[in-house]
Amino acid sequence: MSEGAKIPFRLAYAVGGKVMQVLRAAAAVQGHTDEANAIQQLEVVGSMRREREMIGDLEVLAPFPLADDEETKIADEDDPLYRVLCRVVSNPPAPKGLFAQPAPAAPELILGEAEKGLKPGFKYCKIRLMPKLGPNGEATPIGLDVFRATRESWGWAHLMRTGPAEFGEWFLKQWKRRWGIPPTSQASIKGHLVDARGNVVEVLDEQQAFKLCGLEYVDARDRDRFMGRLAIAREVLR
Repeated sequence: MSEGAKIPFRLAYAVGGKVMQVLRAAAAVQGHTDEANAIQQLEVVGSMRREREMIGDLEVLAPFPLADDEETKIADEDDPLYRVLCRVVSNPPAPKGLFAQPAPAAPELILGEAEKGLKPGFKYCKIRLMPKLGPNGEATPIGLDVFRATRESWGWAHLMRTGPAEFGEWFLKQWKRRWGIPPTSQASIKGHLVDARGNVVEVLDEQQAFKLCGLEYVDARDRDRFMGRLAIAREVLR
């Protein structure tokens, strides 16, 4: 959720394009295929994907580098996206691991500062971008939120991170009804959709999430209006 000032969609779109350009350049520094693939796999979510008129933070979804095993300690060399992000912030964490190397100092690649969560195997991190958007070229801080999801939870994470929040809450209620999950039980555990026994249900993409829930697909750009129509319908039925 954005905590700062918002900017028009067209400006946010331009900033997002510049961010992707820099990330691709940073991924090419070492010439590693896994780093280029990590950037290629990023998916835009949040209000940008919904094409809202005003945008706060830029939000992207990325795959975990390894299986979602909380007992597994992920090193720098195991996380290509982490390595790339370290090259675009002015305050990267100190490198760790047997083959760890300092992030190369390339001023043209610096997008801003790491604000929260940037570490190998992170599940969420925030980078504070400083694009020059003001009428006099002054910098306007904008957050870049990077969320991660496992392969099994990708469809649900894509849906939930796209928002709005109330759409995700509504979807979980429909999921409980579809899968016979008691109202007091959870429909999502550790970021994964589950069945009535708490077993993970594999959801590879958004279309599969809607299908498994017995729902028609709702385009991301229509989800705010969809929730508005539901609110009106509830008022009529009261």
